[in-house]
Amino acid sequence: MKRLYFRNFRFRGKKVVKKLFTTSFNTYSAFVKWRKETVDGSTRFVSTEGAGICVGATITWLKKSIASEGRGIKSAAELGSVFLMTIVHTTYAMLPLDSGVTELEALPSYLSSQDLAVLDRQYGTGMFDPKFVVNWVSGLSGHYIFGFWNKTNNRGHVVGIRRDVGVLEMFDYGMGLYEYPDTRTFIRHLTRFSFEHYSKESGSEWAIFRVGLPVVQ
Repeated sequence: MKRLYFRNFRFRGKKVVKKLFTTSFNTYSAFVKWRKETVDGSTRFVSTEGAGICVGATITWLKKSIASEGRGIKSAAELGSVFLMTIVHTTYAMLPLDSGVTELEALPSYLSSQDLAVLDRQYGTGMFDPKFVVNWVSGLSGHYIFGFWNKTNNRGHVVGIRRDVGVLEMFDYGMGLYEYPDTRTFIRHLTRFSFEHYSKESGSEWAIFRVGLPVVQ
């Protein structure tokens, strides 16, 4: 899929979407499959299934952004080891699912195991509505994890969202961290972003979780 690597861009003269930093992770988890290919006498291995590390990287961003106490994450280097993100993602992908429980429905339990409490949630089936997603997360300051899944392709994806006074950000492990001047610009960008990059990962179900640190009794 085509990816946008330029830092800032605008929608036909509209307000600018700012890219605070770009990620350059190894996007393959332990579950990626490879095949040997020989072209013009040269042999190489190419990936045949792009199982990424979106859950591990997004959880890492969420925890570090929450711990920053309002400062936010300003560079990809602050996220730390990609190796550790891969471990976090792989343990999530290996979770045994109870009968009838989907990957997104199992996410709250895994967030709890990573010391993140689910404070509120929204579920839906079919294709998600970017306007609903943005308006819901904009209603209350905090951090969110937004996921969507395509049962036909058996593929899904998650992104992180941060809402604070004067701050509206979205983190995608394969692209980087985006900052939006207002909800209207965020809706436009999320609509275009999901269509251009994750159309094969969406369409069956979606979920949004507002997360925070667990309350110590």
